Amino acid sequence: MTARTNIGKRMEILSVLLEHEARTGRGLGVVGVAEAVSREKSLVSRALAALHRDGMVERDPDTMEFTVGDRLLAIAAGAGDPVLVEVATPFVRQLAERVGERASLLIEREGQGINLQTSVADVSVQAVAWRGRSTPLHCTASGRVLLMERNREEIRAAIGDDPLPLAGPRAPRTFADYWTKIEQARTDGYSISDAELDPDIIGIAAPVRRGSSGPVIAALAITAPGFRLRPCIPTAIELVVSTASACSEALTP
Repeated sequence: MTARTNIGKRMEILSVLLEHEARTGRGLGVVGVAEAVSREKSLVSRALAALHRDGMVERDPDTMEFTVGDRLLAIAAGAGDPVLVEVATPFVRQLAERVGERASLLIEREGQGINLQTSVADVSVQAVAWRGRSTPLHCTASGRVLLMERNREEIRAAIGDDPLPLAGPRAPRTFADYWTKIEQARTDGYSISDAELDPDIIGIAAPVRRGSSGPVIAALAITAPGFRLRPCIPTAIELVVSTASACSEALTP
């Protein structure tokens, strides 16, 4: 087996772990990973051991489940524009404090939303999102914001063909449904998702631009349990939009 083949197989395992964590907030055991990648358990176990030695995955000593390691998260976070991260970080923290929920800065990479920065409000129940994790584009407010300025062909290439992947109960299932949401985001200047990624989660996102009239380069978003965010959605939208706008101004070339 060539080194390139080994790398490809390990990347497949890392992708499975990232997607599973983004969706459930939990890791996977060896058996779960093996089933997901359709490979022998012994081969997957050896690959996970190698990834663990390299700091790319971590293993919970109690559940024996694997999660993505800090080294990979640092690599993923560093994939973004370092100036963007530096300038936007105070705005992410400010938004989390003002809304009282988790706030995140995301970019699009290869059909996924990549979380570059997260700030957590001091609340007992939180939506699942971490620095470096990936989230799907077709069922998140941040995904629509990241794609809102692209044409139909580019958006279709990013989210895939019909039917769209299963997600929350209100997630779009066809490209036509998704396009309607894109048009709404363009009209509103922000996007909101309710029970699309997860039945209990609401997300609100607004574009971060390179200057007030520049192209969309990132999304500033909040995610929270619906029972807590729903009563204050109008205020939350205003705060997300105004903070994203202020961040865009700070990024003026």
